[in-house]
Order: sequence, then C-alpha cells, then structure tokens
Amino acid sequence: MQNPITKKTLFFALLFSCIILVIVFCNQYFSKQTILVFCDVGQGDGTYMRIQNKIDIVIDAGPANNKMLHCLGTYMPFYDRTIEYAFISHSQTDHYGGFIEIYKRYKIDALFALPLTGSSNNIEILKQLINNHQTHHIIPTTGDTVSLLNTRLTFLSSSKALPSIIYAKDLNAFSVIVEIRTSDKRILFTGDATISTLYNLSLSPYSGKTILKVPHHGSQNSISESFLKQIHPDVAIISVGKNNSYGHPSKRVLDFLKKMGTQTRRTDKEGDIVIKL
Repeated sequence: MQNPITKKTLFFALLFSCIILVIVFCNQYFSKQTILVFCDVGQGDGTYMRIQNKIDIVIDAGPANNKMLHCLGTYMPFYDRTIEYAFISHSQTDHYGGFIEIYKRYKIDALFALPLTGSSNNIEILKQLINNHQTHHIIPTTGDTVSLLNTRLTFLSSSKALPSIIYAKDLNAFSVIVEIRTSDKRILFTGDATISTLYNLSLSPYSGKTILKVPHHGSQNSISESFLKQIHPDVAIISVGKNNSYGHPSKRVLDFLKKMGTQTRRTDKEGDIVIKL
C-alpha cells in the first residue's frame, strides 16, 4: 500500500510550482527580444509579432479553426490580453476567420484593413465584433508608415483602385502589402498578392536581410523570378496546409526560390516558424 501524500510533500510541491511560475513570468516580463512567429494555421495565413516584448501585432489570422488562437496562447505572454495592432490583408476567410475567435479572448486596439467585403456570415460577424469592441478600423494608404520602438511598418500596396474592391472578383489583387523593418532586417508580408500587384510595388533599395512571406501559399502564379531578383530574399516563408487539395506550394515557385539560393521554410513541414529579430 502506497503512503499517502503528506502535508510537507504537498507544501514543497506547491512551493516548487510557484518558483517555476515566477521564473517563467520574469523571463517573459523582462525580456527585450522581438519575436516573429509564422503560425501553423493550416491552409491560410497567420502571423504574430511581439516587438521588444511590449507591442503585439497580428497579421492575418488564418481560418476559423482555433489554430491562430492556440498560437497566440503559446507565444504571447499569459498576462497580456491586448493586441495593439492587427492587419487583414484581404477579405478571404483563410486570412480573417481566426479574428472572430481572437476577439473572444483578446482586445484589439487598432485594425488596418481595406473595407471588409463579401456576403458570408463570418464577415458580418467580424464587422460586428470590430464595432462592439470599439476597435479603431484604419484604411491604409500606400506610403503610410507606423513607427513602433525600433520597428517601422510601411504600406506598399496601391490604394488607387480602392472603390473597385467592392466589385472585385479577385480579392487577391487587392491584398494589403506591408513591409516591416527592424534595425537589420526587412520582412515583406504579401497576403495573396498577384504577380501584377507585386510588379507595381515601389520598393526602396535595401542591403540587409530580407524575409519574404510568399503570397498565396506558394501557388503556381504567386511570384515571378524577376520579383525575386528584385528583392533577393534570404528566407522565404510559405504558410500552407499539409496535404492541401490545391497542390500548394507549386514546384515552379519552389524551383525559383532554390535557384535564387533562398532558404525556404514551410508551416506544413515545420509547424510554427519562430524567428528572433
């Protein structure tokens, strides 16, 4: 017969647990590290960024499958329930669906997105949540910048055809493209942008390390070789679902990246991809 747990044993177990919690809390609270997480959200896009352990950013949130919520629970400090800035590249559910679940546990201060369009029930739910939670909805314009500590965000995609988005058949062409620069790195978030959208970008010269979030999950016509030669990405991230029915990413795109000598990383192969900046 086993001996019952004594009060002394229970006390030391609780004390040890408290010490571990304090260590974890201090490690999270006092760290000044900036982290970038390309979350494994399945067939969709979802990225979390925490700047110098102070400012939280979510760029797209994947489909409504709880995976983005799980990613935030893993990498965002447990004591923090406010997302300062969120971005929706375009109104397709594999990019915005997860925000519906995020609103259940987090407060979002500001949301950058073009007018949310579509007839789905989810888009109407999201609009209502944005309104009910008093999230400041900002429609970005090309060239707009946001400075956050040592990090600068710049909107690159054209907004000249903004009125046309209401009638657009291909929302991918209206993807909001964001460039984020730290002291020595540039990250390009491209949503599901088309080749022609990327061709019309105005990119300033850059000599530091470039990380490219490959548009449209690496589909056949997501990027061109000429665009890759223009930006020379050191690392390419492909957010894609395992064994997806679309055949993403395409061999054509993978061959382009290999030819450029770009390190290619995929969420379907690695799960969450964490980069420390």
